[in-house]
Amino acid sequence: MNTRAYDTFKAVVAIILLVILLWRVFTVSPAPVSPVALPGISSGGAAQGITQATSQGAYPAPGPSPTLEPYPAPAEVTQVAAPTQPAPTPTAEPTALALAPAATAEPTTAPTAAPTPEPAPTAAVSPTAAPAAAEGCPLALPTRLKPGDTARVTSRLHLRAGSGITQSILLTNPVGTRLTVVGGPVCEPYQNRAYLWWQVRTTDGQEGWSAEGSTSTNFYFLQPVE
Repeated sequence: MNTRAYDTFKAVVAIILLVILLWRVFTVSPAPVSPVALPGISSGGAAQGITQATSQGAYPAPGPSPTLEPYPAPAEVTQVAAPTQPAPTPTAEPTALALAPAATAEPTTAPTAAPTPEPAPTAAVSPTAAPAAAEGCPLALPTRLKPGDTARVTSRLHLRAGSGITQSILLTNPVGTRLTVVGGPVCEPYQNRAYLWWQVRTTDGQEGWSAEGSTSTNFYFLQPVE
């Protein structure tokens, strides 16, 4: 079957169905309905209408009105008394804590001044042999002094604050000044030689350091007094 014939068949079937539907709509009529009584109509007419409608089956016959079952009375609620609690037994108030004994102030002592240390007595310098420091300084002239000796200045000689030519100069002692040797010696290298420095004291009590001999010649700035 080709497509054109199939379309023609569907159109014919549709027309037949449409005709059947129109025939049923115009030929079937609704069943007659009896009038129903409305409020405001007399009791006789209303009863007649209701009876007629009921006999024809259009309105159901009224049955007996349902009776409501009585609502059961609520059960009596018995109030249960709340349990009573025993009254709290009053307790004795806590006794006051014993007060700690008041702290007694520590006795204060007046600060005493620290004792001033007394200067240690200077032991008398006893003539001894030349210290080992002089023997360990081979680049200096051999020493001829020792602590306790009295030396005489042979050339204008500086009295310095320490051993070494870089120390500050306290004064310059002229030739012939007598000095007491109180310490040393100290070996201080200088260029390719060395100086031996002695701690000396002047006659007025000033102390300092002076070199014993030269580094360029065999000249002694200090020599012992016989």
